[in-house]
Amino acid sequence: MKSNIRASSLDALRGYAILTMVLSGSIAWGVLPGWMYHAQVGPRSNFVFDGSIYGITWVDLVFPFFLFAMGAAFPFSIGNKYRKGSSRWKIVYDSVLRGFRLTFFAIYIQHIYPWVVSSPQDIRSWLIALAGFALMFPMFMRIPFKMPEYVRLLIKIAAYSIGVIMLLNITYADGRTFSLGYSNIIILVLANMAIFGSLIYTFTINKPWIRIGILPFIMAVFLGKENPESWNHAVMTFSPLPWMYQFAYLKYLFIVIPGTIAGEYLYGWLQSKQTTPSIASNNDEYKRMPWILLLTIGLIILNLYGLYMRYLLLNLAGSIIILSILYVLLQIEGKNANYWYRLFKAGAYLVLLGLAFEAYEGGIRKDPSTYSYYFLSAGLAFMAMIAFSIMCDIYSWRRLTRPLEYAGQNPMIAYVSTQLVVLPILNPRRTGNLPVLSGSKCMAWLFERSHCNFSGFTYNDIIYQTKMFLEDMIMIIKRLYFIATVLFAFSVCSCGGENYPDHPWEWDQDTEEEDPNPDIIEQGWTAVDNLGKLPDYIQVYKSPENLAGKKAIAYIAVADMTKS
Repeated sequence: MKSNIRASSLDALRGYAILTMVLSGSIAWGVLPGWMYHAQVGPRSNFVFDGSIYGITWVDLVFPFFLFAMGAAFPFSIGNKYRKGSSRWKIVYDSVLRGFRLTFFAIYIQHIYPWVVSSPQDIRSWLIALAGFALMFPMFMRIPFKMPEYVRLLIKIAAYSIGVIMLLNITYADGRTFSLGYSNIIILVLANMAIFGSLIYTFTINKPWIRIGILPFIMAVFLGKENPESWNHAVMTFSPLPWMYQFAYLKYLFIVIPGTIAGEYLYGWLQSKQTTPSIASNNDEYKRMPWILLLTIGLIILNLYGLYMRYLLLNLAGSIIILSILYVLLQIEGKNANYWYRLFKAGAYLVLLGLAFEAYEGGIRKDPSTYSYYFLSAGLAFMAMIAFSIMCDIYSWRRLTRPLEYAGQNPMIAYVSTQLVVLPILNPRRTGNLPVLSGSKCMAWLFERSHCNFSGFTYNDIIYQTKMFLEDMIMIIKRLYFIATVLFAFSVCSCGGENYPDHPWEWDQDTEEEDPNPDIIEQGWTAVDNLGKLPDYIQVYKSPENLAGKKAIAYIAVADMTKS
């Protein structure tokens, strides 16, 4: 049995989340339908944030899906370390270090975005963005060349030192100066989840109910924070490092911790597929899979539409009907159906819990986030896991899912490459908004003129504006194609083989624990992790049942003396 399990469906879910996160941040402002924006900043509020508006759109599910996938990766990254004998305290140290590195990453990228360096953007801002991106590789990448460990450490120290010097000496736009408190909030939340989510999982491995039991105590702190004399208020306001940690960030544990449960289900399912590969799915599974796929996706779409349009009763009734049908469809025996049924039970519970909380705090919304938002988005993420499992692991729609998997294996590259690489390369001589906005506004102007004053829309207007619009659209298509190609190239180039990253950025090692001796694994030997705690540089392998044509039971120990 191979020890390096790759969770394709989880990679695809994470890739979908990161790519749609990039897309949602690149949408033309003020010209598209309301469901193309965050529900609180769309046309219903005249494109100004209004926290009194309730509902969610697909944009509001992007970040929770990524957090959910992050939690689902813990059983692979942290779990494999634990199963191979690493102590809990060593895992805690690695998790805290990872959190600090992510915090540095959040501060670093926020300060080198072109619009932060210069407004409007100029050649200097583009070059700083490109140079800053290039500097990230020695900072965060596992260098693929053989060299002493102290040389690797010196390279990293040098890269970090150059980065810090650069941040301190850049002249920023609008009189801004370097500040630890000025960071990318999305990455900062991920840093906190990398620390606290990992800590919780590390000390509750194989104890999911204790993990879940922590959540009501976190809820209690939030519910009691308004009393200034309470300890809840003291906990909420205390922060030894305000630029890095706020207790308010821990609200996203309501999404990450359910994700760890899904990850354990996924890990167990993948293990069963490897240990019992001869077990075939029954015909009922294949007959019902298309309906299961359509209904899981349909449930997500229904809740987005029903909650955004505020058809609350209709949405509740429709959700109950779809969940009931899914329950009936999953009442079959099979290695796949059993896994999907476990995901379904957890997801259905959270969806219904989220809808039950919908009226609390006025209604569901992302900002300021509500309990309905946490529970419902986590429940819908369980449904998305089922859908991606069918698409990736059963139907193997590689042309559709492979780009998502590549992006999911290298999410940080995908997250920053658009703003720090693609746009500087595309527009080194331009300032201000991109032509994409120009094309969208032109289209909006055409619709506005045709609806409001068609009689004044002259023949020359039509010819001129149509020509301008077509030219803009051709340019947009070319640029979008280029962006997609560059993003795909970054993902592929960071992968050393067909399926697995060779040396991605270190914090991206979430869904795979690579075996240090792949040649032995390919010959049928399996890694043994039940011999107690061994040094990190020693790995024990068990032979296949038939060795050189004879039945055998043999063990070998391999030591990597470069790590001793």
